[in-house]
Amino acid sequence: MKILVAGQDPSLPGGMAKYVGGLLAYLGTVPEMEVEFFNETSVKGRAGMSSATLLTAAREFGVSMRAFKQRLKCFRPDAVHLHMAHGLSVMEKSFMAAAAAGRGIPAVVHLHGAGLEDTLTALPLWRRRWLMKVLAPPNHVIVLSDGMAELIARHLPGVCAAVIPNAVALVSPAPPLRSQATFGFIGFMDGRKGEGDLIHALAKSAHTASRLVLAGDGPARADAEALAQMLGLTGRVCFLGNIDGPEKDAFFRGIDVLCLPSSAENLPISLLEAMAEGRPVITTPVGAIPELVADGAQGWLVPVGDIEALAAALSEAASEPEQVKRRGRAAWERIASGYTWEINGPKVTALYEAVQHVRHENA
Repeated sequence: MKILVAGQDPSLPGGMAKYVGGLLAYLGTVPEMEVEFFNETSVKGRAGMSSATLLTAAREFGVSMRAFKQRLKCFRPDAVHLHMAHGLSVMEKSFMAAAAAGRGIPAVVHLHGAGLEDTLTALPLWRRRWLMKVLAPPNHVIVLSDGMAELIARHLPGVCAAVIPNAVALVSPAPPLRSQATFGFIGFMDGRKGEGDLIHALAKSAHTASRLVLAGDGPARADAEALAQMLGLTGRVCFLGNIDGPEKDAFFRGIDVLCLPSSAENLPISLLEAMAEGRPVITTPVGAIPELVADGAQGWLVPVGDIEALAAALSEAASEPEQVKRRGRAAWERIASGYTWEINGPKVTALYEAVQHVRHENA
């Protein structure tokens, strides 16, 4: 079976890019499967995680569609796997699915974006009808949670959705916790991930010896650094910038708890990676997170924007190392039970076979 995977460059720091990299690595181990990667980042000439203006997006769309159609013609895949974020990405991937359908090629469209609920709710009727048409069987969509599947059923009736959560490599055995009250944050700093709330909460925490290590970059990083300085936390807060590979491994091994107090998410790869290392998490009940983390089990769930509750969770984690260890074990077990490539990779390849089967039935 020949599969054309379209998505962001795996070297980018975002969760969707990391998932694409993991998927390509997994598919490379599957016998009798030929995989080609359509690197949208490279084709568009986009630098890093920068945002596009409307004019730039229109130009990039034209470049990307021409290159994608050429790849379809040359590679002649049995199916395409399209990775969708939110906003303009929704329409772009729908046109790619339509281009594939024009050649009789079914599409699996993977919905990663944190803003998909708002995007789908706000869709005008003509766009909704367009998506229902281009995503209809034999095409399938992959969603990351039961909640997202319900959203698709409500807003895009007739579209088939398969729930396949994100996957990461399980670290076994989990590295030991050091019990030094070191909190970590990793993500694109644009305000949505709650890095400012986290710094405010650290200042309010009753445990004044705890530390915070922030990894990642973005337009809000300078504001976060200024906030830490203003609150007198420069000795307790460290900014690492973007990290990957051995640096990222060292980051997870050097923290006791990962904190991600986001205002919007889908199923963050960073949470899965931390939990796969046996680290509990302090996070918010948004997107698919409540299906991954139960308050008091794998970590702490705090309301979005509630700095007092976030500070209380930091204080509890810092002062009760046995609770951190217990929740860390539960976090590791949660990943082992349903969020590894060994479990979810075969679900993806089974979906490729399913869309192929429907395609042949309809031929």
